[in-house]
Amino acid sequence: MTHPLKGITKSIFGEYAERLEEPLLHPNPNEDYWKTHDGGADAINAVVSTTIPILLTTAFYDIYTEDVDVARTVVGKMKARIFVKSDCEDTAFYLRVSIVKGDVAYVLRDDITSILFQHEDYVSGQEIKLDFTFGDHAFLLEPGDKLRLDVSSAAFPLFLPQTNQKGKQATQSVCKIANNTLVTAKSYLEYFTMA
Repeated sequence: MTHPLKGITKSIFGEYAERLEEPLLHPNPNEDYWKTHDGGADAINAVVSTTIPILLTTAFYDIYTEDVDVARTVVGKMKARIFVKSDCEDTAFYLRVSIVKGDVAYVLRDDITSILFQHEDYVSGQEIKLDFTFGDHAFLLEPGDKLRLDVSSAAFPLFLPQTNQKGKQATQSVCKIANNTLVTAKSYLEYFTMA
């Protein structure tokens, strides 16, 4: 099922959610909208000026590999397995892999799944594993580079927001806030290299 972007929140959630739709109307990053509170102006330099732990408030949890010491070519499909739990019966998990060269991250591949897609009988609070497979790729890791795995339960506007409830998302009329836990000690990214 496809939805037109205009009015998508009304067709999915049953009511118009301006904060989700308004950014779609401003594709130019130089528009005045992006200088307002709703456009994210309050977040400019927030990482530098904040006095609270960032990882507790951001939408993404970033996991970095160690710096590469010897040049290697990565080939094929990268895979990831994360261990998670949620206080909701269903929620989405989005993973994005980037290569970090100096201070710049370049997105390589991403994937998304939901708890119920991989665990039909999920009970909220239960720890489970979720598997991700990224599309074929080849790239060079040079000394000093590292990989970054971003984990989130949302990736709007790439993917529609998850209602965090059991059932078909397109038929949901309300949504819940999900409190998710990522068990980093068990989670991993797998890739194959050629020297």
